[in-house]
Amino acid sequence: DSKSLAVYGFSTPPQGVIKKKETGTVITLTCKVTQAEEVTIMWYKDAQTNALSDNVTPETFANSISGSTITIDTNDISNSGNYTCGFSLDSQTFSSKPAEVIIADVGISTGPSDIAVKKDSEAEFTCSFTTENPQNVEWYKVGDSENTEVGTTDAAVATVANYQTKSILTLKSVSQSDAGEYFCKPIYKFDEVTLSSESERATLYVRSLSVTLDPYKAIELGQTSGSTTLTCEYEGDGGISVVTWTYKNGDIPSDGFTKVDGSLSEGKWESTLTIQHETLTKSSGGDIKCTFSGDEKYGQPESDLESETSLVVIGVTGGQTGNVYASGNTYTANCTFKGSDVVASLVWKINGDSIENSNSRYELMMGDYVSEERTDTLLIKERTNSDPEMIVVCEYSFNHGI
Repeated sequence: DSKSLAVYGFSTPPQGVIKKKETGTVITLTCKVTQAEEVTIMWYKDAQTNALSDNVTPETFANSISGSTITIDTNDISNSGNYTCGFSLDSQTFSSKPAEVIIADVGISTGPSDIAVKKDSEAEFTCSFTTENPQNVEWYKVGDSENTEVGTTDAAVATVANYQTKSILTLKSVSQSDAGEYFCKPIYKFDEVTLSSESERATLYVRSLSVTLDPYKAIELGQTSGSTTLTCEYEGDGGISVVTWTYKNGDIPSDGFTKVDGSLSEGKWESTLTIQHETLTKSSGGDIKCTFSGDEKYGQPESDLESETSLVVIGVTGGQTGNVYASGNTYTANCTFKGSDVVASLVWKINGDSIENSNSRYELMMGDYVSEERTDTLLIKERTNSDPEMIVVCEYSFNHGI
């Protein structure tokens, strides 16, 4: 008798795969068998005795090849394991070599958050990942055409500190050029396969304020026309909800004070406060502050976005003219200062020469500062007909170099 020798084999056994955990993607393993008659292929995981039934698709290929595929959801790391395919024929069981499937959780548990910081300060982004100890964590700044890695060159500009489950990017002394979007990228290696994930983008807002005035602005009393405009300028993108001016820690007066807000243009936002001179009195001096209130989304405290100037309202009145007095008369010169600032010093001058101290000829009498006024007196004693004409001048200097 003659017998036929049938040879069975796996023309395409399943191959091992390493993939990262990801929603909406699958791993497909294929098993192809060469045999003389059709067989049913079964799939097993981790040497289980019960065949898998979910996501298994039988297929028939040409040239007497039977096959099957199985799809594995990569969003479930419990699907990792050793997969084999096999079939039974003539009371014999045939199995392929195990194919190792590794689904690695290399995702981001908490990505960096949007932040707003002042110019020249530090900015810090934190990125946390689901699997400990990546081989490396890279940080990038998003560019128009390509992204730029940061924190790898000059430690005076930026540093990256990697820990077991997080990475921190610190930008030093930021400027407007640092503003933009950033993301982290943890990198893992499994055998010869490199896997990585990118976090969501986080935006860095760099903000600064400047006032276009000196720290103190002096306005002379008694002007019937004219005005002074204070300008407060914000620099930085986004995050502004309101601009507020305060006067002496209260609201801006409705009489003589006009606020005008601009809009954000090319990263700048300007607000002005115009003060009409004719409305000012000796009590009008005080601190004026502008505050740019940040959007709560960025957690920017108002105190970091404010600037202040002092309005000083001052005036000096007095002086008198007269003829030569008879011998023995005393000439009296008065000067009255009015205003909110405090006098730092007073100098009397006669024909350009300073009178520093009282003496037998001159007596300096300093008044008290009461209700924003102070009157000072110079006595010139024993005037004679032979004395030349005297031009008497009082010169006040005030705090803050005004």
